[in-house]
Amino acid sequence: MNVLLTLAVGFAGGFAGHKTRIPAGSLFGSLMATAAFSILTGYAQSLAVYKIAAQVIAGIFIGMQFSSVGIENILRLWKPVLLMIVGMLGVNLTAGFLMSAVSDLDLKTALFGATPGGIAEISIISGEQGADALKVSLLQFARMLFALCVFPTAAQRFILYVRKKHPEPSVEPLPMENVLATPGSTAIIVCVSAVVGLVGYSTHICGMTLVFPMLAVALMGRLNLHAKLRRSVKRMAQMLSGIAIGSTVTFGDLTGLKSLLAPLCVLLLTYLVFSLALGLVLYRFGHLPSEAAFFSCIPAGMSDMALIASDYGTGGPIVAIMHLVRFACIMLVIPILVPWICN
Repeated sequence: MNVLLTLAVGFAGGFAGHKTRIPAGSLFGSLMATAAFSILTGYAQSLAVYKIAAQVIAGIFIGMQFSSVGIENILRLWKPVLLMIVGMLGVNLTAGFLMSAVSDLDLKTALFGATPGGIAEISIISGEQGADALKVSLLQFARMLFALCVFPTAAQRFILYVRKKHPEPSVEPLPMENVLATPGSTAIIVCVSAVVGLVGYSTHICGMTLVFPMLAVALMGRLNLHAKLRRSVKRMAQMLSGIAIGSTVTFGDLTGLKSLLAPLCVLLLTYLVFSLALGLVLYRFGHLPSEAAFFSCIPAGMSDMALIASDYGTGGPIVAIMHLVRFACIMLVIPILVPWICN
């Protein structure tokens, strides 16, 4: 019963959010509705299947775009990828040092709290490194909520402003191929994606639940096996993502943020300003489409950002690749870099 209530509240909120026509409205609405339900009643049921289903669907949609673009064309992204990695590490360190300067947070906790990685992974690593894992998890949670609920709208408004000053770069877009999808091939791809998504989830490596279906769909596309899914399925994936996040919110999460108000404001403001600036760099010098450039710099989940970016008709595969590389580099570099800086 709790599962059904959670899904009903989440889908109702997602539908209402979609009707507002704001960027990521389906995700934002379901997240807010489920979080409110969780805080007020405590009956929200968090299940791994929400996130698994959302990431598998996201992987299918991104893989479908890979099929029509061609993986070989994505290799052109080495320049914006390099710019994004350097830029994100710079934002991470800047936010960490500023938070430590304006509060009583120790530098190690501040740096881990500002790391744009997975909440669970960063919290565990920070505890192992001697940081305050509880404060890190609260900062990570607030950063994720802010990134999902505020950044897309801010990015879209900034994109409109930038386009007036600097028109889209005259570069050749990723070539798209016309593909033919049948109900039979779509069913096969969905079933295969669900299986490989579960395999990816079983690896316990962050992002593999999305990456495995994405690669499987792209590979089947190279074999002339294609899928066609309605946009309503994508909206359902966004709602499931919102439900997965919102159902974990507790009243303690909100009260715990009070003691972190000053560093939290610094963290969110720093990421907002620097992420938009980094998006502008990718747009002007990395020669990415505007949506792909700015959504690649939003410090949120790969599947969420790829789905939101694809709502604008561009950038799905690009955003997925950029976020995947960002996450991989962060998880490899930060656990080594932070102890070295603090020592």
